[in-house]
Amino acid sequence: MHALPRDRFAPDRLWAWGGDAYVPVGRAAAPDEWDELLYADPDAAAVTQVRRATSSLSCRAVVVDMLDSLLLEPGHRVLELSTGTGWNAALAAARAGAGDGDGDGRITSVEVDPRSPGPPAIGSRGTPPGFGSRPATGTWARPTTG
Repeated sequence: MHALPRDRFAPDRLWAWGGDAYVPVGRAAAPDEWDELLYADPDAAAVTQVRRATSSLSCRAVVVDMLDSLLLEPGHRVLELSTGTGWNAALAAARAGAGDGDGDGRITSVEVDPRSPGPPAIGSRGTPPGFGSRPATGTWARPTTG
């Protein structure tokens, strides 16, 4: 986790609960408050979007437990649903390997929300070594019954 800190994957605007509503906190405008939203509490998610449904950068404690429970080893393949900021996918790729460089990575992560911060946020702060991403979004279809 130290090699892939959350701030490299967080969008420039996070949201903090202001008592009545969420309020935006900008990386440039309020860097200390922005950092605190990311790192102060290992059991708190960082809210990355606010609208009908919110989106967040999962809390560190859950991510660590989830990846530990997965027992991920080099060479394993993973399908992650809901890429979000790409942080979890990057952590998984660091463990399993990012692939052979021909676009056939070991970690496949799919995001349905085109407004999600997603892996493009990674590129603006430098892609971690050995982690390639090809951002893509899709739609889910409910199967029909005959």
